[in-house]
Amino acid sequence: MRNIVQMMGNTYGRKVIRYLIDPRNKMDLSPEMITCLEQGDNNPFSKKDMVVRRTEVLDHVESTLLNAVIEHIGTWLKDNKNIVIVTSILLKCKGSRHEDALKAVAEYLATKPTWECIGNGGPFQMAKKLIGYKSKEAAEVECDDIFEREKQIHELFTNLLIASFDKTSMTNWIKCSQGMSILSYIRLMYKDNKEISVAVQAAIQNYGLKIQKTGEVGGKS
Repeated sequence: MRNIVQMMGNTYGRKVIRYLIDPRNKMDLSPEMITCLEQGDNNPFSKKDMVVRRTEVLDHVESTLLNAVIEHIGTWLKDNKNIVIVTSILLKCKGSRHEDALKAVAEYLATKPTWECIGNGGPFQMAKKLIGYKSKEAAEVECDDIFEREKQIHELFTNLLIASFDKTSMTNWIKCSQGMSILSYIRLMYKDNKEISVAVQAAIQNYGLKIQKTGEVGGKS
């Protein structure tokens, strides 16, 4: 995995990384290929259980992947193809630098909210996946189908994201429809967390007052 940067810049290299992280992802493999691979899952001559093998492979590469995310986040998040992989890395890996990688991504996302305006909403989609974004209806219902591990990641990333905002950067998010949608979702999901809910609500109200004063279209409802 020494050439991880080169691999991320190559279509086939990205497929290798995706397979290491999530071996049977239907987005990467055709149904025929998955069926072919499944034939070896119960091989009686295999020395190790399939789950054990997957865990060992991921344990071996996750530190390299997480370090690479931290070092190259500014470059990788400019390409939607890489955004998908970085999101998978953050949701699947558990290495000692996992929180550092989440923090690096949160800080970058919080301070670079211009993608929607230039036609690239990928980073906002990434933020949605990392906070566990769902529709309003689904958010109001307790969901038991998410692994506890992912729930912990969603909560940790949400806290890191909110902590990464200052007044200016949060206002910039509110100006974008996707950013506003994400922050509104966070306010709903963390309504019992005063630190988060108060910060988001204050920013939304502050921007609403600015709209009223300037007469900008799309004022506070």
